[in-house]
Amino acid sequence: MPSDYTLHGTMNPVYVNDILDYQDYLTFRHNIGSGGTASVTFAGSVRLVY
Repeated sequence: MPSDYTLHGTMNPVYVNDILDYQDYLTFRHNIGSGGTASVTFAGSVRLVY
């Protein structure tokens, strides 16, 4: 994945006051020091309001 790639997705239908929980796990190669593999998990929750 290039460093300028924007993560995106779609969810529908969604409504006001819906609560969306999300989580993703990414693994990627890096060239820090002698190089290697890194991973990151990100997660959150969003409540839709006007």
